[in-house]
Parts: sequence; C-alpha cells; structure tokens
Amino acid sequence: METTFVKTRREQLSFFGFIFLALGFIGLLLYGNYMNNVLDKKIQNLKDEQAKFELKKKENSQLTMLIPKKDSAKLNKIIEISKTQINAVETKTILKTDENTKSVVYIQVGSEKTLASLKQEDFINKISGDGYKVIDEYDLEEGKANNQIRFFNLEDKILAENLSVRIKRNFPEIILTTKFVKLPKTRIPAGQLEVWIE
Repeated sequence: METTFVKTRREQLSFFGFIFLALGFIGLLLYGNYMNNVLDKKIQNLKDEQAKFELKKKENSQLTMLIPKKDSAKLNKIIEISKTQINAVETKTILKTDENTKSVVYIQVGSEKTLASLKQEDFINKISGDGYKVIDEYDLEEGKANNQIRFFNLEDKILAENLSVRIKRNFPEIILTTKFVKLPKTRIPAGQLEVWIE
C-alpha cells in the first residue's frame, strides 16, 4: 500500500513539475512576443524620426535655393541667432533648477562624418561634469562649424577656456579657440556656451 502512495505522490510531483515547466515556457514565449512588439515600435519611431529629419533637411535645402545667394549669409546668421536664443530658454531653466551646473553647453558639428566620429567616441559624456551640463544632442550645421567655443557673456571667458582645456585633454586632436560673440538686442544667460566642431 505504501509503494502505491509513493508512486502516486511521485506521479503528482512529476505532473505538477511538467505543468510548471509548460507554463514557464508559455510565459517566456509571451514575454518574447511582447519584447518583440516593443522593439518593433521603437524601430518604427526611429524610422519616423529619420523621415522627419530628412523632410526637414529637404525643406531647408529647398528654402535655401529660393533665397538669392547674396542674402543666404544673412539668413544663416538669423537662423544661428534664433537657435542660440531658443537654447537660452533651456539654459535659464537648467541653471535655475540644477545648482551643480555652472555652464550649459550645446554642440554644433560641421559634417555627418564629424557627427558619427563624436558619437562613436562618446564625446558628450566625456566632456560632461565638473559643472558643465552638455546637452545630449548634436546640432548638424554643415559647413558652418569652425572649431570654436563661443561664449556670449564676458564673464564666461574662463568657463570657455576651461572647457577648451577639458576637451583637449580628452580629445587632443580637436583644437578649439574661444570666441566672445555679442548678439545684438539679445540676452543670453551667463553660463551658455556653444562648441562648434568642423
């Protein structure tokens, strides 16, 4: 009688073990399917962003073709000043909310090749810290970058020079000069810097 009970108990344990394994396998399949759907959505979002970027690039090139060559330099300067002013709003917010940040840095690059190289070398993360908040985004300015660190308030000269040293220490091949840029009728907050890399 005892052996029958043990056999039955073993069969029960085997049966429940099999059920547990089957449920675990089904759970893994469902989780895999869920993660696949999440990945598909992220890929689609990236494709949508790429399409928007390409459309914007095309619109900008078409707009540039409509403007006479003599006025294109003026337009580029206006666009550049507008971006700096837009960044000023973000800079003010960051400086008010983060007491450890002394400078907010925006990165402009002059070519796709430079952009890819800086991303590969993790440029933003390597120069961030010690009071420098580097915005985690590259602004592609084809043919406009000239290896400068621009500052808009005279009291930021030291911040710009120290950033130049910081960049040179991490990236000796990148030589940057600092430049004070006085924007007409514009109030850029102290602490805002722009790094322009060819």
